[in-house]
Amino acid sequence: MSTSLPIAVHILLVVGEQVLLLKRKWTTFFDGFRSLPGWRLELGETMTAGAVRELKEEAGILIQSTDIVKHLIMQHKDIRGQRVYYFGLINDYKWKIQNMEPDKCADIKFFNLSNLPDKIIPHIKTAIQCISKNISYIEYWF
Repeated sequence: MSTSLPIAVHILLVVGEQVLLLKRKWTTFFDGFRSLPGWRLELGETMTAGAVRELKEEAGILIQSTDIVKHLIMQHKDIRGQRVYYFGLINDYKWKIQNMEPDKCADIKFFNLSNLPDKIIPHIKTAIQCISKNISYIEYWF
């Protein structure tokens, strides 16, 4: 029997030693925790196109797929089931960051990669660490 896993896409915007993180609110999933810009891939989208769309929708930042310099694929399982995550890394900063979804996001700010906040979604923290170490694929189960 084959599977049809949900796919989520995220962008790591890294400037120097800082990564952009959002604080989730009113989402029913890890509210009050930090995450990366991103959400579900839409039907017909490539993973990079979905990540570009999500960054614009959540932080007002418009990039091109060619701006993505590293990629990470994570096969993930948690209490919600299995899914696939795509993470793309960009590190060229020339935009004004805006909270485009204040109904789902309390704030957006940069954090030091070597001192990430305690309240960060666990698989997001793992993805940041992996992509920082040039790892391109991980299976993350809990």
